[in-house]
Amino acid sequence: MSHTAGQFLKPSTAVSRYGDHCKVETTACASAESYNEEETDHEKATVYLVYERQQSRRFCINLHTFNLEENKGGLLEIPRSLQTTSSSINVCASAVALGSVIYLIGGCCGHPINVCYEYINVPHVHNAVVYFDTLKPDNGWQEAARMKSNRNLPTVVAVDGKIFVFGGVFNPGSLSQTPTPPLAEVYDPKDNSWSSLPDHPCLKNPRIFMPAAVHIISPTDKRILFQPDMNSLYSFNLRDFSWSLIDENFGYWNDTGAVKDDILYIYSTKFKQVHGYDLINKTRFDVVMTFFPGLAHNIQTAVLHNVGNGKLCLLYSDYDDDGSKIIICNTFKIRKEMNGDKLLHLTAIKVSDTNSFITAHTFWEMNVLML
Repeated sequence: MSHTAGQFLKPSTAVSRYGDHCKVETTACASAESYNEEETDHEKATVYLVYERQQSRRFCINLHTFNLEENKGGLLEIPRSLQTTSSSINVCASAVALGSVIYLIGGCCGHPINVCYEYINVPHVHNAVVYFDTLKPDNGWQEAARMKSNRNLPTVVAVDGKIFVFGGVFNPGSLSQTPTPPLAEVYDPKDNSWSSLPDHPCLKNPRIFMPAAVHIISPTDKRILFQPDMNSLYSFNLRDFSWSLIDENFGYWNDTGAVKDDILYIYSTKFKQVHGYDLINKTRFDVVMTFFPGLAHNIQTAVLHNVGNGKLCLLYSDYDDDGSKIIICNTFKIRKEMNGDKLLHLTAIKVSDTNSFITAHTFWEMNVLML
């Protein structure tokens, strides 16, 4: 069942303890906080799933929302009120939320892929950026400034009121796979502009849609964690725009992670397990989650979000008894078992019952946001 965007959209806004009004650091790559996290009144309670499905031989963008507190949601009908006819909402774009605004960044032309401006026979990668303000749903999709580079499935992270973009597929099907610089760039919505960031060799041939998370060490010391290959862990420091290798043998990281109290939490589809990685001591732990039996299923996509008040949310896709695809939402807190300063065990403590909502058949479902 479809709904108009204004029927049940109740996006959360908050004043962060760092003084930024209405800044909800939520990303496609799961931003999180670890700096002496305090109990706050604000919790992210609305899940947004931005996905693609095929309709009448074309791929189209759908936006599904679900409110965890009210236990309701559905497919949204959002007006496509783009300001010009030269831009469109692309497929294989990456989604990110900054405050109340959801951005779709990059991507390629929809089906049929051989019909795009110059009639090329490979996907035409774009630098387009469109956005939708959940506080002003009737305005529909709007255009923002275009990126400096064309990107398909880039990694996008929102932090400090800006959007950072890394990697992605630059020239699919081209004889030359050399990316168009810059390899990384940042968007400032205040002046609607993009700026280049320093390049790093790890970004020349990265994974598409690299998993990432934000580690807030202090209000003035923040970094983006990401995995450009299949094994290592890198960081990008926001204070001096420097790149660092944290652990070359970190192990495979599937999807969006969350950081809390200097521990990076990720879900492994290989081991069917939530892992906690101590970023200070560089050690990995299995998180005991006995009350979530569904985690033993054949999960293909699972993301973690820091929702506030010391809570984490694990979202993953599954199927119900009728074969319909559903998204499962599990909310929990972490209990640490210590021996002095040494961390021994991590145990998940259930906060709320599992919530789920049904979606249509999807083509791409990695863009899971929380506001």
